[in-house]
Amino acid sequence: MENIIHTLPTVAMRGLVVFPYMQLNFDVVRPASIKALEAASNGDSRIFLVTQKKAEIDNPKPDDIYRVGTIAQIKQIMHLPGNVTRLIVKGLSRGIIREYDNTEPYLMCKVEEVNELPTQITNIDEAYARALKSKLEEYFAVNPKLQADKFMSIMDIKPLGQLCDTIAALTELDTEDKQVLLNNLDCEDRAEELLSRLEHLIDVTELEHKILRKTHE
Repeated sequence: MENIIHTLPTVAMRGLVVFPYMQLNFDVVRPASIKALEAASNGDSRIFLVTQKKAEIDNPKPDDIYRVGTIAQIKQIMHLPGNVTRLIVKGLSRGIIREYDNTEPYLMCKVEEVNELPTQITNIDEAYARALKSKLEEYFAVNPKLQADKFMSIMDIKPLGQLCDTIAALTELDTEDKQVLLNNLDCEDRAEELLSRLEHLIDVTELEHKILRKTHE
């Protein structure tokens, strides 16, 4: 089945990667981004969220943003003092920019929706899922910043793609690492990459704890 192409208002995110299944709130201040939100609100409330390659760029052009992002549903918009707009969004699915309809007064893109819903969970998917959950338990043991209720909810996820995206969204990976995972459209490759990143996070966190213990001796 061919993926569907949507024409969507697009917001470039500074230092933030949004994944499918992820719900978050953030503030928007740039006029172009606010206009994109208004256009989405006047339509079906769907918007495309894509990360900037360099967060310091104030007026990003097509070459300044990644091609892979997340199609999201706007759940709530709040207008705050100081021309700040706060919104709550829910990530729906990956999207790939195929064409730019316009860049002014806001970005409008033709986005190919990536359908990742599995027809069935294979044995290898289940094996990767178990390995990821085991590694997440190790991470949680050394980094209790991950809330217990979110940790338990992750343990109930069965589809491998959803599991990878939910873990990636909640762990302390940097923006570039998260974008690499978002770019990866193959669930098994994504799981391999995420296992490696989690192992690195665990090693760094354990080393950090050793250093802090030494400073207090």
